[in-house]
Amino acid sequence: MKKAQKGLNAGLLGSMCWPDIQDKERLQVCADFVNYLFHLDDLTDEMDAISAGGVREAVIDVLDDPEKWTKKISRREAHAISVLTLEQVSRTPHIVSDSNAADSMWLRICRTATPLVQRRFRDTLEEFFVAIMDEAIDRKKKVIRGVQDYIIRRRANGAVRPCFVLIEYANGFELPESVWHHPIIRDLQDWADDLVSWANGGFYLSVCACLF
Repeated sequence: MKKAQKGLNAGLLGSMCWPDIQDKERLQVCADFVNYLFHLDDLTDEMDAISAGGVREAVIDVLDDPEKWTKKISRREAHAISVLTLEQVSRTPHIVSDSNAADSMWLRICRTATPLVQRRFRDTLEEFFVAIMDEAIDRKKKVIRGVQDYIIRRRANGAVRPCFVLIEYANGFELPESVWHHPIIRDLQDWADDLVSWANGGFYLSVCACLF
């Protein structure tokens, strides 16, 4: 896992995804999230719907009530992914941070993100979990969706949407609701999501092909 994370080069990827960040602490958080997302996607890739739902609860409930989960973690009653969510520290190489290493990724986001941006981040992350649970059900039932259905589903389970929200966090602004939900902005998100998700799928396919 550590070797894979090093190969991911989240520091460079974060700098390329959020190139206008002036605050190195916010860049650190974004890079940490890339590492975290990589682990989360790998963890849930082959799970059934029940197991994926358990991970969803372990992540989303932490975002909703971090104080409760801090106590559960201290009592060693929490899922490992809950610990990672709440105690994700600055481990991304090539980025120097002056933040307290004990600060969690989520609490660092909450420190400067507006309540609305926090809610958008939480909601887009939950949409990802709903999508992977639906995908797990399809996998169990051996359902093969048509192209259009696949495109729509891929936009949700590619975990790209939370990264769009981090644009607001990283640059210290909040889009009005009228802008966030505007059809043009939605189209831009869909197109960017398709580009990232399909490119990732093509890369994964090429890796799988090398195994046979």
